[in-house]
Amino acid sequence: MADIHRKASDAIARKSYTLSQTIVAQQYKLQPNEWEHFGEKHLEKSTRDTLYHLSHLSQALAAGSPQIFAEYGIWCKTLFTYLGFVDNAMSTTLNCMRSVIGEYLPPDQREVAWAYIDQALAQLPVITSAPTSFISPDAPLYEVAQDYLEALLSKQQIQARLCILRAAQQGARVQDIYMYVLQPCQREIGRLWHMNKVSVVQEHYATAITQTMMRQLYPYLLNEVPGNKSQRIVIACVSGEFHELGARMLADFFQMAGWDTCFLGANTPSIGIIEMVLQHHASVLCLSVTSTMNVSQATETITRLRAVSDLKHVQVMVGGYPFNLVPDLWRQIGADGYAPDAQSAVTIAEELVAGLKPW
Repeated sequence: MADIHRKASDAIARKSYTLSQTIVAQQYKLQPNEWEHFGEKHLEKSTRDTLYHLSHLSQALAAGSPQIFAEYGIWCKTLFTYLGFVDNAMSTTLNCMRSVIGEYLPPDQREVAWAYIDQALAQLPVITSAPTSFISPDAPLYEVAQDYLEALLSKQQIQARLCILRAAQQGARVQDIYMYVLQPCQREIGRLWHMNKVSVVQEHYATAITQTMMRQLYPYLLNEVPGNKSQRIVIACVSGEFHELGARMLADFFQMAGWDTCFLGANTPSIGIIEMVLQHHASVLCLSVTSTMNVSQATETITRLRAVSDLKHVQVMVGGYPFNLVPDLWRQIGADGYAPDAQSAVTIAEELVAGLKPW
């Protein structure tokens, strides 16, 4: 059964450009009054977006997880709503995908792909409510988070810096600043982009400021590092993954917990990750994935690592958006553990190296 999923995934990936063009042509034919007046430029964007849809479907099939694609469909519907598209834009796209895939894939692969698309269609909300804010009044350092977010949105870099450093000088732990200020503010900026309230440029600006703040907090971080516990960990963003902020925060959490930490950064090829696990004599490898399109890269890295006899003892943890969406996904790709945030990741990693299974 898994082999059919993989074949369907590979077929869609191979034929994605032809599929996307045919899907868009069919959707324009079904809804000419909605799309044709946008012109040639919008047609190109529609084709590009459909390539993204197909890539997410291919990745969901490769991972054997229909829920990945269903959640992606919900995410797209929310985005389309705030972009002002017609309410049935995403459902029409999915139905056109279903029709076109039926023409291009053999029956067994077609049936598998249809099942994934049908689940996505079934879960599309009739009315899309606004995504919940990540800044909670009940959370610690709420006022600091509010002030920092306001500074980011108004492009007040100095005010943002003072906001964070003042909190540190007044005794807030670096871990708490990361968990309750920097991380939720980054997620909130992403939510606002999803709702078409900030631009990609504003999102990049906020990320750059947060990266700067993490560097400026480093002296405070060093004050919180206990005696070395001798455990070693390698943390990396898989190949194709360019969002490294969460993984960088994770590396700092492990360092503050006394681990010997090796952070490899964004877009790291699987062979390079494995080589560093060997060189660093790591007992834990943590892989960061923020896009469902990169889940297969995590799977490939884990498979390659398991094939190295000297690394049989290494515990593999994963984290990131796809694993938050689908609670059992980490098991499906062969990992030993998953953590929803940096703080729990440290606890789970320590339990894994101690021979405990926190599940």
